[in-house]
This record gives sequence, structure tokens and C-alpha cells, in this order.
Amino acid sequence: MNITGWYALYLREIWIFKKRLFKLSYVLSSMVTPIIYLLTFGLGLGQGMGYDGYLAFLLPGLVMMSGMNNAYTWVCSSINIGRLMHKSFQMHLMAPVTSKAILIAHLFSGITKGAFGMFLILVVGIFFIQESLFYSPFWVAMVLNLTLFSALGIIVGIIVKSHEETATWSNFIMTPMAFFSGTFFPIDHYPTIIKWIIYCTPLTHANILARKTLWDEQAWISCVILLCYTIILVGIANYRIKTYSE
Repeated sequence: MNITGWYALYLREIWIFKKRLFKLSYVLSSMVTPIIYLLTFGLGLGQGMGYDGYLAFLLPGLVMMSGMNNAYTWVCSSINIGRLMHKSFQMHLMAPVTSKAILIAHLFSGITKGAFGMFLILVVGIFFIQESLFYSPFWVAMVLNLTLFSALGIIVGIIVKSHEETATWSNFIMTPMAFFSGTFFPIDHYPTIIKWIIYCTPLTHANILARKTLWDEQAWISCVILLCYTIILVGIANYRIKTYSE
């Protein structure tokens, strides 16, 4: 594998990201939606459900949701725009780098960008709760969550035929997953049939694992499921890059 190749592609993505990173408007826009959720659900519903306990439940879910959205959106948009507008993705495929190098570059860029969004929510969240989130299951959930949704961003960015199609994926896949995967309410509150569907989504298991303080049986099951999702999606993403054609 051409190590220099993947690193150069990764630096290109981060350089583009850095140009927006130092704009106050971008930082604020990245924080406003999760903060609204934190204030609305935490201060609103939390008053009737046990304020401190609900915020401790809500914050890990918001962190995982933010990582999912940022990793997926940034990678998908980068590849989609690069393919359809600038043709930069096609140039990368013709460059003397392997498909795995391109895959790793986009995965790492998605992880970096998604982790930034997670960090912003953590910084805001520590002012609202006293409990610590720094347990090993949380960090494992964070890494697997970022990796698998970065891989999904690669897949969708390659297979869609227009910018409008990416909105379809977001509206029918990402948004329902964000709201129904145990981010805001315990999964036990849902009907049994819906509950089993929810348990099939990767964000559900990211939320379950992120809220664990110890590696109990449920934590290991969610970790294995997330790992399986990650391996499958990364494999599909690599295949899509390797077999890409106009």
C-alpha cells in the first residue's frame, strides 16, 4: 500500500475542513442543533423525568448522534461533490494510489471530522451534568460509530447519481435512525415490533455501549454488533471504490 498516498489524500480533506473550522459561524452552526436538543429535551422533559438522570442519559446519545451525522455527511458530501462537480474523485482513482489508500484517507477524514462534532457536544455537556462519561465502552462506541458511518458515507457518496439523492438517504435513513435509536428515550418505551426493528440499527448499539460503565453482557453484544457493521460497511466501501466506473 502506498502510505504516502493515503496520507496526502487525508491531508487534502483536512485542509478543506480546516478552512471552515476557523470560521466562528461554522463552529456555532455545528453546535446549535445538539444544544437545542440538549436544552429542549434536557431542561424540558428532564424536569418531569428526573433532571440529572435524564441529562446523563441524553448526553451520550447526542454525542453518538452528532458523530454519526458529521462523519456521514462530511464524507458523503466530499465524495459526491468530488464525483459530480469537480471530478476530483476520478482523479484520485487514476493516481498511483491503491483503492485501500483512498478508502483509509476518507475513513480517517470522516473520523476526524465526526470526532470534532462529538467534542463540541462533550464540551457543552459537561456544564450540565456531573457524571463522567470517560469509561472505556464510551470510547469504543465512539470509534466504531465514527468508522462505520464514515464507511456508509463513502458508499452513499459513490452510488448516488445526483445531489438530491443524498437528501433522500438522509431523510429516510439517517434522520429516523437519529430519533428512534434510543438517543432521546429508552428503547424499552417502544412497542415490541418497533423495538426489534430499532435493535437492527447500528446507532442503537452505539448508544447502548456509550452509556455503559462496565463491560457487561449487553455491552459485549452491542460491541460485537457494531464491529460486524463496521467490517461489512468498510468491505462494501472498499469494493465500491475498487470497482468504480462512470
